[in-house]
Amino acid sequence: MFRHSKFGVKVSENAGTMTLALQGIIETSTAEAFETEMAAACSKSKNLIADFDKVTMSALF
Repeated sequence: MFRHSKFGVKVSENAGTMTLALQGIIETSTAEAFETEMAAACSKSKNLIADFDKVTMSALF
């Protein structure tokens, strides 16, 4: 599990499929961590699920 003060990723694997359960906020301060976790997962498995259910997208208007 990766944890940032505003963003976290819990990784699990089942029958060859890797699931990333994302939670928190994706914004400029967490985007690099998000990208790193996604790239690492993609290099480990061809079957990937990204669960964005607990993610808040930050927008500045």
